[in-house]
Amino acid sequence: MNEFIAVIIIVILVLCFFIHYESQYSELTYVVSSIDGESYLVRNREDKQRACDLLATIKKNLNSIVKYLEKNNISDPKVKRLVSKYRPQNISESIPNTNYTSYSVNKGEKIVFCIREKKTHELVDINTMMFVAIHELAHVMTKSIGHTEEFWDNMRYLLKKGIKLGIYKEENYKDNPKPYCGTQITDSPL
Repeated sequence: MNEFIAVIIIVILVLCFFIHYESQYSELTYVVSSIDGESYLVRNREDKQRACDLLATIKKNLNSIVKYLEKNNISDPKVKRLVSKYRPQNISESIPNTNYTSYSVNKGEKIVFCIREKKTHELVDINTMMFVAIHELAHVMTKSIGHTEEFWDNMRYLLKKGIKLGIYKEENYKDNPKPYCGTQITDSPL
């Protein structure tokens, strides 16, 4: 009987430790970026400053694409839609147990990114993040919902602009799938 009680106590202690660890490291906190001086909502982990600066870099790069398009293609209805809906002040890191990797709320009202690998919690490299960010920007630009032909046309358009501006380096994910936040990137729209 004493062994049974000891096992129960150990299980409870392990469970309490796990719950404490998860709550401590999964909650989000605001951190000021050393890149642009703005606050970003990131997971409260030891590398939260690096995570914050990664989001600031993503935002800076997306802003460059949007400003370039606004300056050079503002008469295009899809560019007008993108410029009017994109909200760069609402970019954040996702919570750990979400069912989504990255997503846009109401076509640009807010963009949430998974920036850490699921198993290792390492930050995702900037080129992969820019592919994902441009993917989300394409959703903001697209009138239709989902991954329609219009979406893929817009994604290709934005990827080409990202390459032209030196923000994204083309990768062939179809032939070389890349792990991203517990899933695989397998699409190569270009």
